[in-house]
Amino acid sequence: MKVLTKFDSTWEVSHKAIQACCAHVFQIALVLLMIPWLSSQADAGLVSADDPVFGLDSLTIDDATNLAWLDVTFTDARAFQDVSLEFGVMGDFEGFRYATEEEVLAFFSNAGIPDLPSAGTLGDPSSTDNFTPISELLDLVGTTDNANTFALGITSTPSNFFGGGHQVTAFALLSGSNGQVGLSATQPSTINGASGSWLVKSTTITVGIDIKPGSFPNSINLSSGGATPVAILGDGILDLMNIDLDTLTFGSNGIKTVGRKDHQLCSFEDVSGDFVTMGLEGFPDGELDLVCHFVTYNIVPELGDTQVKISGDFMSGGSFEGSDSVNIVP
Repeated sequence: MKVLTKFDSTWEVSHKAIQACCAHVFQIALVLLMIPWLSSQADAGLVSADDPVFGLDSLTIDDATNLAWLDVTFTDARAFQDVSLEFGVMGDFEGFRYATEEEVLAFFSNAGIPDLPSAGTLGDPSSTDNFTPISELLDLVGTTDNANTFALGITSTPSNFFGGGHQVTAFALLSGSNGQVGLSATQPSTINGASGSWLVKSTTITVGIDIKPGSFPNSINLSSGGATPVAILGDGILDLMNIDLDTLTFGSNGIKTVGRKDHQLCSFEDVSGDFVTMGLEGFPDGELDLVCHFVTYNIVPELGDTQVKISGDFMSGGSFEGSDSVNIVP
């Protein structure tokens, strides 16, 4: 049993008890970066997810690469030059980018498609073994033809096919009892009513952290036998209860544990608000923060380092990271 211990107080909170009594909370999608990580499980580690802009089941999460893929239907009949202008703030595809040719082929492979072309070729292998995984992939990402038999999308990779000046396109299609995957190319300005774009964004979100809350600079003595507290800052959106404590690392170090039951030294406290401004720590802001303690000599930063990163996974899927300044002393 993993226990969250409240320091300087008299109560302890059982992490598993919280999970049991608040299980319904974990069914609510994480909204930071606007990607909730819940939905049906697909073959080979692909998960359908919702996006607040594009709606239900509009994303496919590939756990192997931590990439979220936007359904190709949302970019159907839009040219490469058009879509490329919409990645910025307030753009139609804010936060996304074009996937590379290699990323698309890895996505197809992680979907369980066995017969694939090599990058940089015009190959289009077809086999009965491809049929089922391609059919399942099309159910996830949508199709770009009226018959709902294939998905064709543009990538970010420039192509020398057909004399150059093109973008590589990748497609997966069903033909009879066979499934086929191929690479081709299109001109950046071409509008094709049967083609979309392969757009992705990272599923790793950035969180705010505060090393040694209440102090600045954040001096760490590597020869110390103690523990270093690190707060993952709550903001009213980030679901701190959704963090898998077993995956949490600070530098190269996991959470400090105590006792025969290996209680993890973490607690929920309101310790800090805004990030450091003009050399001053932020003040409590009314939002609970997750404070965990890490054995100092196991953090393994180096003398001269100015930043240390914390990272971990969410129990509902996806990952996060955050960093804060440090002053490493011998």
